[in-house]
Amino acid sequence: MGVGTQTLNLFAVRFPLTAELAIAASIITIVLAIPLGIISATHNNRAPDHASRIVALTGYSMPIFWLAYLLQLVFVIYIRVNSGQFSLGLLPSSGVLGTSCGICVSSPGTIRAITGMPVLDSILSLNPGYFWDSLLALVIPAVTLAYGTLGALTRIVRSSMLECLRQDYVLLARSKGLAERTVVYRHALKNAMLPAITVIGFIIASLLGGVFVVEYIFSWPGVAQAALQASLYLDVNFLELYTLVFALIIVVVNLCVDVLYALIDPRIRY
Repeated sequence: MGVGTQTLNLFAVRFPLTAELAIAASIITIVLAIPLGIISATHNNRAPDHASRIVALTGYSMPIFWLAYLLQLVFVIYIRVNSGQFSLGLLPSSGVLGTSCGICVSSPGTIRAITGMPVLDSILSLNPGYFWDSLLALVIPAVTLAYGTLGALTRIVRSSMLECLRQDYVLLARSKGLAERTVVYRHALKNAMLPAITVIGFIIASLLGGVFVVEYIFSWPGVAQAALQASLYLDVNFLELYTLVFALIIVVVNLCVDVLYALIDPRIRY
């Protein structure tokens, strides 16, 4: 853990990196899972539904470490780009800044450490080269994390949409001659999102707590990898802080989920 390193300072440096990875993975999961769940429900037992099931089942069953190594093998070893006298992998394989890949900027310069998140700090520092390299370094770890949670959210959205599409108010909306898009997205989706919000909250909380396997494989210097090192060196102070912050994250996320419930469904009151 480093001799003389204060626990709070170390946590403050490592946590933004984990937060950046978790936010990116959560965005990928939400952006892909909700449309997949809707398409699967509106095309029940047809080709789009079967394709969605395959994606969900592979996300459930595929070990995250195996997917991480597979993506590294494909995008770093097999897919290569000629750069001068050298042949480099398409994407960086590790770290928070990729400068040695086929499409990376070799000398991105420096940025000011404002938030501790390289992608956000590069935007605030107006450094497009650094932004591009840090974004490329984020791709494979974020996709690895997102694919593991994609299946759960897709199946929840699908089952909720199927249930809502069978309700009387949907039948009434269709009998009025409303367009199918309006029926699905304006009437059914709003009610179907309530169970999905619970799963989204759990996904965000678990990702913010840090994913040890992904951070270890991709040499991502986040808080989870620091907690792993702390467990090896019996750094009880860091482990206690990590557990406390993780518990606080769960409480805050659950509170946000409850607030969203009331905003989406006016029948819910506390």
